[in-house]
Amino acid sequence: MRTIVKRFKTSLAMALMAVMFASPYLGFAQTTYQGYVEGDYLWIGLVEGGVVNSLHVERGDSVIAGQALFSLDDEREAASLKVATSQLAQANAMLRDLEKGQRDSEISAILARLEQAHAAQELASLTLDRQLGLQNTGAASGQNLDTAQANFSLAKAQVAELESDLVTARLGARDDVLLSKLAEVESLKAVVEQATWSFNQRHAFAPSAGFIEDVFYRVGEYVPKGKAGVSLLPPENVKVRFFVSERDFAKVQLGQTVSIGCDGCAEGQEAVVTYISSQAEFTPPVIYSENVRDKLVFMVEARREGLGLKPGQPVDVVLK
Repeated sequence: MRTIVKRFKTSLAMALMAVMFASPYLGFAQTTYQGYVEGDYLWIGLVEGGVVNSLHVERGDSVIAGQALFSLDDEREAASLKVATSQLAQANAMLRDLEKGQRDSEISAILARLEQAHAAQELASLTLDRQLGLQNTGAASGQNLDTAQANFSLAKAQVAELESDLVTARLGARDDVLLSKLAEVESLKAVVEQATWSFNQRHAFAPSAGFIEDVFYRVGEYVPKGKAGVSLLPPENVKVRFFVSERDFAKVQLGQTVSIGCDGCAEGQEAVVTYISSQAEFTPPVIYSENVRDKLVFMVEARREGLGLKPGQPVDVVLK
């Protein structure tokens, strides 16, 4: 009987010791916590839906920032962009033409007419002087003098008119015409920007470097509006999630360094605590009572880029 009692006490002591060192959630002084690796995935989609016409990545691919992921049918958007670009180029050409004034050949024609007008003015001036001289000697009639004066005034007016035409021809269009054309150019620039944006919305690119976790649609399939085409996991979005007991909750602080270990992992890996849950949870679920308070745990997250761990991988975490 004593032997049986002794064996029972020994077995009970060993069982209690095993329980003490097996679970970090029973309230004893523990420094190692069980956890797992989690990832915050980026769900890459486009504003509008459409049929996938090209797929540039597959599951498991590593991508760099800006790399093409997939494209939707873009014939309509490409045509709209081409029309808008053409209209803008035409408006810019017309604006430059208005700013330059008339062509060289047109200016040369005005110069030729101006030269003729100067010659006519000189002849009219000579005729007027002759009539004035004859008038002083009484050999000319008043009618001839009046005609000479009128011809001189007409020739002078023609010279002034052609000189004004020459100045205008060398200038650009009027300010109000230029402002109107400039407003048209700015409006077409906005149309081109809108068309470019619409075209770019048919092509998905990686916002950052990362790992392609999954591809949801293939070439020829229709992607509904608001749906993601691929899921991407950037390395900085990998985190370690572990749980600490209520008694150890006060030991954990934001910015605290933790050591991470797992089967096959490189030694010496560390991360920094970036999130501490403010609400306790049960593991496993039990009735909330005074007798089970040691089973309350708080979720903690730690991050560090370049951990090299995979989501779902179990880890052991030690507070430092």
